[in-house]
This record gives sequence, structure tokens and C-alpha cells, in this order.
Amino acid sequence: MKTKTASLQTSIADMFPFALEETSDVHGKPMAGFVHQGIVIHDPTVTECGRFAATPDLYGMTEAQVLALMQLNSTLDEATESAINAGSLVIQRHLGITTGDIAGAYFTGESREQIESAILLYALTEIARMQAA
Repeated sequence: MKTKTASLQTSIADMFPFALEETSDVHGKPMAGFVHQGIVIHDPTVTECGRFAATPDLYGMTEAQVLALMQLNSTLDEATESAINAGSLVIQRHLGITTGDIAGAYFTGESREQIESAILLYALTEIARMQAA
């Protein structure tokens, strides 16, 4: 799923006034989230149990902050896909491979999640540095 995301126009401190942490969704996909009452939340559009719709005020957030978190997690998908494609292409060119069949099968499941987790941790490090500035 490729989603076009705009760059954040306001400061990181305004968009993420809370610390972000690595978490995962119910399928194990790495996501950015924040702690609310001892639970890490990655989707502030639903309640902690994930069964009911929630409004931003449940978590003390604005609509813009909810959107920023959702865009960050969407951008993680795009960054992971770009990293896999770029790395695979370099290897394929070097080896004279003309199809991406094996790469497509290889970079699914746990191997994709490992790359996605590394990219997420990088993003969270950048955000924490910007929050501290």
C-alpha cells in the first residue's frame, strides 16, 4: 500500500508532544505509538481494546496529532518498501538477475518486519532528537 504523505508543516514537538515508542499491531507489524495509561497506542482512532471508535480527546490529542501519527506509520511502509527495493536492485544488478521473484518471496513476514523495525527505530531516534531541540 503506497500512501502519499505530506511533510510535517509544524514542529515535531507540536505534532508529537509525547514520547513515541516502538510497538506492533495485532499482526506483529512494527508501528510507532505512545503510552496512554500504561498501554502503547499505535492507532488513536480506536479505544485501547481496538474494538470501538475513539475521538482524539480520549488520548488528549488533537486531530492534527492523530493524523501525524497515522502518517508516520504509513510513511514507515513506504520507507520499508523503498529500502527493500533499492537494496534488492543493487544485488540483482550485480548478479545479473532480471526478475525480482526471489526478493519478493524473501522479503515477507519476519525478514520484512526486521527491516521495518530498524527503519522505525531510526525514525523514532530522529523524532526524539528533534523533540529535545
